[in-house]
Order: sequence, then structure tokens, then C-alpha cells
Amino acid sequence: AVEVGVGILRSLQEDSQTAPRFFIVEAMGRQAGHLALALGKAAGAHLTVIPEDWKGRTVTFKEVCDLVWGTVIKRTVLGKPYGMIVLAEGIVESMPESALEELTGGRTVDRDPHGHIRLDDFEFTRYVRDEMRRRAEEASLSGVLRFTDKKVGYELRCADPVAFDIMYTRDLGYGAVKFLSEGGSGGLVIGDSVLTFEELRDPVTNKTRVRAVNTDSLTYPRARKYMIRLEKADLENDAFMTL
Repeated sequence: AVEVGVGILRSLQEDSQTAPRFFIVEAMGRQAGHLALALGKAAGAHLTVIPEDWKGRTVTFKEVCDLVWGTVIKRTVLGKPYGMIVLAEGIVESMPESALEELTGGRTVDRDPHGHIRLDDFEFTRYVRDEMRRRAEEASLSGVLRFTDKKVGYELRCADPVAFDIMYTRDLGYGAVKFLSEGGSGGLVIGDSVLTFEELRDPVTNKTRVRAVNTDSLTYPRARKYMIRLEKADLENDAFMTL
């Protein structure tokens, strides 16, 4: 999925320079930002935003848009009014119901029989795109800044496996058969180890625990370092502010 997705995003990255604009890409992944973070890091996105950025707290639409706008402004000040921004679709599930209904103009957010938001039908990046256009017009930059939204997800779900996928699934299959042949039951094979179903269960929801991006790992801060985010230091830098 990442391999195919990166190919799509790299094409968008090139197009963003050819016909200057900011692509706002929504990556599938439900509540976790693994796919979005991997796509953004490998494709060289200028900003990737995932639910885990807020460490479990409620997210507001304004907070998301402020992050995106900060990257847009910083790129523009540096003479590069184009780029690519990746948003994990799971951000929507971290927003309060009232905020979602405000975005939809008061309409009830569509959900599946299990109560999950139908994220493929919720045009989150379109709402962000419209807000960016509004801010650009307010800042008298509508003639300079262009924004295009794009969903990436279904194209990746049935992509042919790469060599790593094949080797990994062979190892998992071997591990599963070995686990069962030795009398094991009620477990999930992960590499060379096995997690019990009880370890996977969320005691609050009684459902399978969502494996979120570990923001304390080395991978997450490395990905952040490659992003173009408007930082407090930028606003205190006289050289930057005079550009």
C-alpha cells in the first residue's frame, strides 16, 4: 500500500511545482496514522498530520487548519508557494460531533451499522481546502495560492504485494501454524512473538485495541524533522520575518 501510495504522492508532488498549488491529501487508515505518516515521510510531504499528534485529546477543525496554514505561509515566505500536505482520515474521529455537524452545515454525520463514521463519504480535505481558500482570500493571497484536495485509499487496498510483504506474510503464516501445532490458541502472531486476545482487548470498549502511532518512538520525531512547520522560532527570527 505504501509503495503504490508513494508513487501517487510523488506524481502529485511534481505536479504541485509544474502548476503551483498545494495538494491536500487525505490518507485512509481509520483511527491510526501509520499509513499517512509513512506516505508523507517516503514521498517527502511538507506536512503530515495524524490523530496521534494530539495524544488522545479532542481535536478542533481550527487546530488542523492552523497547522496546514502555517506550512502554507512558511513555504510561501520562502518563495515556494506550492507543496503537499497529508492528513490522516482518522483526525475526523478525534473531533467532537458538534464540530463535524458544523462543517456539514448541521447535517447529521453518516455512520455505518456499527456506529463508525463513514470516512470515505466525509469530505474532510474538501472542508480544509475551502478554509485554506478563505484564508488566502482574507490575506489577499488568492491570486498566489491554489489548493486542490485528493483522497488516497481505495487505490492502495488491492495493490500487488512487494517483496517485503510476501516475506513477512510467509513468516506470519509459518508462525501461526507452529503456534497452533504446539497447542496454542487465542493468539495473534506478530513477528517472532504472540499476543493473546486478552492483551489485544481494550478493557473500556471490549473491542480490539487500536495500535496507534507511538509518538515516543524514534520514527515519529524523525518524520517530524522532515516537515515544514511554522514554529515559534520562525516568528522570533528577524531574518525570516523580513523575507
